[in-house]
Amino acid sequence: MRLTPVVLTSLLLAACEGRAPAPSIGEPAKVDPKVIIREPQWLRKPTREEVAALRPAAAKDFKLSAVANMWCTAKADGTLDACRLDWQDPPGMGFGEAAMKTVPLWKMAPADKHGLVEGRPVEAQVTWPKPTDLSDLTPQSAVQLASGAHPALVTYPRWARRPTAAEIAALPQPLSRPNFDVRVMMRCRITGEGSLENCRIESETPSGSGWSATALAAAPLFRMALDKDADAVGADVRIPFGFRSEG
Repeated sequence: MRLTPVVLTSLLLAACEGRAPAPSIGEPAKVDPKVIIREPQWLRKPTREEVAALRPAAAKDFKLSAVANMWCTAKADGTLDACRLDWQDPPGMGFGEAAMKTVPLWKMAPADKHGLVEGRPVEAQVTWPKPTDLSDLTPQSAVQLASGAHPALVTYPRWARRPTAAEIAALPQPLSRPNFDVRVMMRCRITGEGSLENCRIESETPSGSGWSATALAAAPLFRMALDKDADAVGADVRIPFGFRSEG
């Protein structure tokens, strides 16, 4: 059997390669800015429970906050039509598709101070807050989160150095069953030299697989490019890994 460390779709690729998310489509082109509904009077928005129920399956095992932005056209009755995804953060985990499922849950007043809303573009944003269950965090992280002192998170790091697939494959690996597929989310603090410290595992699915140790062993192989991200010193960065068998 050949063991191949595999990143989680585009998420780790974007994180390791320093790519930004797909460019925002921004405000609709060829539309008078005055026509855009800037302050919609929402009569109905997705509830926290409705949004939580739409959390993508790929993200349910990770303590991630997320946001997705849409542009839509208002209908005469204040509901939304012709919606399209503008941007999502993090990318590649299905939050954009989940946001699009909320379209029937939005409704605004049929008119604002500029007139009827029918046919006018409006922005709608869906936010998934980070789970706040402290039971599975390290004591230090739990105290920081509870006190509001949790460090900033670098969402799109610029790496000066990152491990190659061959380097990760050479790290200690647990004995695994055939046809395994494991996901690990690691979180680390960024030092003044761009290296990582205080790394810990936020989640491992399935738990107890042993691949968390491999992810932690890879931490010294990362180094951030601080020439463009000097403010990242002292902040945290998340690095998702995927490990699955081939053959």
